[in-house]
Amino acid sequence: MKVTHKPISHLFPWITYKNKVGAKNERQANRIRRATLLKTLNSLICEEGVLTTEQRQNMVMTVATQGALGERVRQSIEDKAARAEKKPRDPDPIFPKAGTPWREDDDELLRTLIDGIPDEELFHHIRWLSEKLGRTPHAIALRIVNEGRMDGEWSKTFRPLAQMIRDEAAAANGVATPEPAFNTTVHEQTQPA
Repeated sequence: MKVTHKPISHLFPWITYKNKVGAKNERQANRIRRATLLKTLNSLICEEGVLTTEQRQNMVMTVATQGALGERVRQSIEDKAARAEKKPRDPDPIFPKAGTPWREDDDELLRTLIDGIPDEELFHHIRWLSEKLGRTPHAIALRIVNEGRMDGEWSKTFRPLAQMIRDEAAAANGVATPEPAFNTTVHEQTQPA
């Protein structure tokens, strides 16, 4: 049996489609091109006597790959849109200013409060400063580090303290809190001699 090849140039209208659309909506044009390409490939796959078995298998793999890539792009766009939607933060009754940007007057108040405290005594005042400023102990410690009074490692010791304070407040109100997933022990830092 002799295989005759039909001209298939009329099956690729997407080649000239860009000229019709211009640069107006490139994403939509690409979507239409992909759909036309897939339709063309499917027509070739289903047409008897045009392709060998190996060519048909390659085209089927191409169509499957294009479909998977299209789905991946669609999911990526949806994920970006979901990330772009900011969910409102639940107010923290213990640390009402947690998660909000620091204002200049907050920084000035912190500087005023810690100005007379020696560096080796700052550790003992973090919880009080946290309550007064409505910020987590770790946020207060990071601001002290930014002021150049202590180093970054020093501030890390205060990260679990916020959860301990929340747990204490919940226990005082008779509300049970789940066990935290991390160790909440705050160790006294040894001061250099």
